[in-house]
Amino acid sequence: MQQRILTGGAPPPADHRVTLRLVAKPAGVTGGPPVGTVWDLMATPRVEFYLPTYRTTDGKQGYLLELTATLVPEPASLLVLAAGLAGMGGVMRRRR
Repeated sequence: MQQRILTGGAPPPADHRVTLRLVAKPAGVTGGPPVGTVWDLMATPRVEFYLPTYRTTDGKQGYLLELTATLVPEPASLLVLAAGLAGMGGVMRRRR
């Protein structure tokens, strides 16, 4: 039996890169995505994925997921950085 574990309805802001990775799954669980699978949460505004159902009595075992959100610099920021580096290079060249 599969259980839906994540449903999303709105994409993250455009200046973020968001991924979800399956780090580990309980021993004895067969089926479902392999460990190491990465889902790109930016690819679609609606996200759903399913994992095989796993029940435990102590709540200390289960799936381990890693959510990563990375800020992506805007093109204008990169342009300013490049201009600054070029300016510093010009100053260094003049000093020689």
